[in-house]
Amino acid sequence: MRWMFLLLVVLFSSPVFSQVRINEVYYDHPGADGDHEFIELFNSGEGAVGLDGYVLEFHDGNSSGWSTRRVASASDVIASQGVFVVGGADLTPAPDVVKTPSLQNGHD
Repeated sequence: MRWMFLLLVVLFSSPVFSQVRINEVYYDHPGADGDHEFIELFNSGEGAVGLDGYVLEFHDGNSSGWSTRRVASASDVIASQGVFVVGGADLTPAPDVVKTPSLQNGHD
């Protein structure tokens, strides 16, 4: 069986980072995945969290190594109890960052 993994890598240590969780991943849309894929992050904390220093990486179980899907910028922030979505242009409502994650989900 093929496994896929998604990793949120934190480059800086801070207690605030522990408030951010991967809340939902949508990677296998009926038909062509295209611009329907997304990754949703959730901030469970009491204050806003800046994502500068976060890296979204993907590992396809049929290959070796990890590939970077997105490096957060200083302007990427999740409000308290809010979500931050990285996803394709076909999503409604529009994601915070329009970028198709390209999460390979070929043969199982």
